[in-house]
Amino acid sequence: AIQAGANKAFAAGDYNQAIELYSEAIALNSSSHVLHSNRSVSLARRQDYFGALRDVESVCGRDLGRGSDRSECTDHRARLEFRQGTCAQKCPLLGLCRYHDAFRAYEAGLEVDPTSDVCREGLAKVENAIEVNGFSTNRDLSAELEANRETRDYLRDPAFAQMIRQLQRFQGIPRAWLEDPRMENVLSVAIEGGVLSHGAD
Repeated sequence: AIQAGANKAFAAGDYNQAIELYSEAIALNSSSHVLHSNRSVSLARRQDYFGALRDVESVCGRDLGRGSDRSECTDHRARLEFRQGTCAQKCPLLGLCRYHDAFRAYEAGLEVDPTSDVCREGLAKVENAIEVNGFSTNRDLSAELEANRETRDYLRDPAFAQMIRQLQRFQGIPRAWLEDPRMENVLSVAIEGGVLSHGAD
């Protein structure tokens, strides 16, 4: 009954209520892949990508896209991330600007279902985001990075510091930048801290 109510709330676009009810249902059945999946979709619809990703990873038991064992996790990925169009439209990894991770995740989905239009469209979204995505800056990005233990040393590299200044000036993210693993950490920290607003839907 709780899950049915959550599904009804989701269908009506009441994502807050859906999340609350899915959470109640998960408290009663924490091993349900479907419940975690549905809550992940609801969280992603609210652009709570960190929460959505936590739900997915709680089922897979590992960090999606970062060295995970596909043989253990691919079936769950397919069910949780790829075969639900609404979730694919707001893929948590894509929403968090973890573009390479998102690309690998959609590729894993295609390994499970090579005919999946959702996965193909997801790959196209990732490629488009890498090419043309823009960000609006809400406050000083360098200051936010200095305050984070993981990213403060990045700014000691003059070339990387210049990349950050270009990002701060709303010049988008060239594909080549994303080959630097530091950039994904920077974007994750910046978006989580509210410094950058994701510009692509």
